[in-house]
Amino acid sequence: MKCLKCNASLDDDAEVCPECGTKVLRCPSCGSLIRKKEAVCLECGEEIPDEIFAQLDEIIAEPVHVTHKKRKLKKAALLAAAVVLAGAAAGGYALLSREKDPLKTASAGDVVTFGTYEQDNDETNGQEPVEWIVLDRDDDDLLLMSRMALDSQPYHTVTEEVTWEECSLREWLNSNFLNKAFTEEEQARIDSTGDMVTLLSYEDAVYYLSENDDIRLCRPTEYTKSLGEAVYVNEENGCCEWWIWTQGERGFLADYVDDEGDYNTYGYPVSVDGLGVRPVIRITLESN
Repeated sequence: MKCLKCNASLDDDAEVCPECGTKVLRCPSCGSLIRKKEAVCLECGEEIPDEIFAQLDEIIAEPVHVTHKKRKLKKAALLAAAVVLAGAAAGGYALLSREKDPLKTASAGDVVTFGTYEQDNDETNGQEPVEWIVLDRDDDDLLLMSRMALDSQPYHTVTEEVTWEECSLREWLNSNFLNKAFTEEEQARIDSTGDMVTLLSYEDAVYYLSENDDIRLCRPTEYTKSLGEAVYVNEENGCCEWWIWTQGERGFLADYVDDEGDYNTYGYPVSVDGLGVRPVIRITLESN
């Protein structure tokens, strides 16, 4: 099992996290680990008391580790993103003006376009521009996550113990998706220090997305929905589940964000079909 605050591995009998000192919360009935916003214990089925939910909210309110560059988003920027996304739901959100060179003027919370990918499920009209939420800005680059689930892929092709470094989804993002979504000129602007295309980790998701539920909610494109019956879409809000790259409770599970915007750190089996993919890239602003 893992710490909800820093995602460090915990011994089965741990009372506090050895890395950050956070108290380990357990089901009062069976003693199993409690996760955020679970109405009942996954192990014994007993209802989780309200006071435990309150403690969980406090634990994840201020994460202690981020794998990307540490530049904290201000609440105003996230609220701005929520306004943009709310407009998008109505079909009328506003992208930054192309005339103002949006990539160079963008800040955290803005929505920009970069690259193209099939999205309306009509290949006769070509690929559509990809819309990205700006998660973070440094002087020379932008950290971007796709606004929508651009595709649906399993985390790994078979159910087995696998790390992010070894999984098929990582390979797909940095080959099939990369070459389909970006021209050579666009690829030259993507940070290649590590993976050119990745996903958010659990720590990143908590750090960048927790101040506003709307940003965690993700709708699939028409193309993504066409990829099979396994692609589940919530009938009430039109949202889907989407992968984050952190390993789940066991080696053959991977974490995800559900269709209501909640983190699930127990995880799905890595070979499960139907979850959305929200690519993450970091692009340079040095030339545009």
